[in-house]
Amino acid sequence: MNKIERIKFLYNKYIDREISSQEYEELFDLLLDGNNLNQLKSELDGKWQEIQPLKSPLTWEEMKVNINEKPSRSNIIKGRMIYWAAASVLILISLFFWPQSPKVEYEIYQTGYGEVNNITLDDGTKVVLNANSILKWQKDWRNIGVREVIIEGEGYFDVAGLIAQRSKKKLPFRVLTNDLTVNVVGTMFNIKNRGHQTDVLLDEGEVRLKLNKPGPSDEILLSPGQALSYSMKSKDLKRIATSEQNLAAWKEGTLEYKGVEVREIFRQLSEVFGLSFEVDDEDLLQRKITAGLPYTDWSIVKQSLGLILGVSLEDREGKVYIK
Repeated sequence: MNKIERIKFLYNKYIDREISSQEYEELFDLLLDGNNLNQLKSELDGKWQEIQPLKSPLTWEEMKVNINEKPSRSNIIKGRMIYWAAASVLILISLFFWPQSPKVEYEIYQTGYGEVNNITLDDGTKVVLNANSILKWQKDWRNIGVREVIIEGEGYFDVAGLIAQRSKKKLPFRVLTNDLTVNVVGTMFNIKNRGHQTDVLLDEGEVRLKLNKPGPSDEILLSPGQALSYSMKSKDLKRIATSEQNLAAWKEGTLEYKGVEVREIFRQLSEVFGLSFEVDDEDLLQRKITAGLPYTDWSIVKQSLGLILGVSLEDREGKVYIK
């Protein structure tokens, strides 16, 4: 692969959030090489006149001046000019070599409060979609060569292992949330994306997590039995102690807890049933319990909670009052 092809290859990894720190530095080094810029210019010359003025007010000659200019005032200014030059070339590459893609079409699945839906995607992947969740499945995955879903809420995935016809390699499967991307091939895992946070539990196989954060990011490998939580908003990354809770038990119609605070249990029930809990007793919220709740029916959950906590629960207009 020549250097121009290498630039395109690395740029594709950049926009797919798959680029490593070393590759990120390599991409910018290639863009700052004068010989590479000349080769890019020869490829761009035939298309340059097609650019509309509003797309880019910077001409090739102006860009070349920016790139080759060596300011003498300070090294700080020099560094800023070099960074801007490389970034400008990236913008041009996106305009010429990667024109705007057509609108992506999704198959959308949605569940209401207290509802669980068993879904089989058209690649054979099975998904149990938890209550109050949305799953978007990219329809044109056969032509694109990557299977991709977006989830808001919670789902348990049993991913079908497929082989791409052209490359004869395993066909990738990606799950996207606001916080991270889960890269898998054929495996079983649970993912929950709620409240500015994404939790991932791996049951079987292997997944690689790509965190959504500025700049390059190395992948995090999960092994079976491991769980991880990440919030893009707070930048909080932590391992989850699976000994405290069976994170995937919900798909069997049960929530299982081992020494978990009542406050956390109420929070999870709020997400599933769309209810808010009104509690005056702070000691009750801090109490840790071990229990299994058959949560598919709120009336049963309410009765079970009352017995376990020794309280009465009264729900009115979307609020549950604990007495």
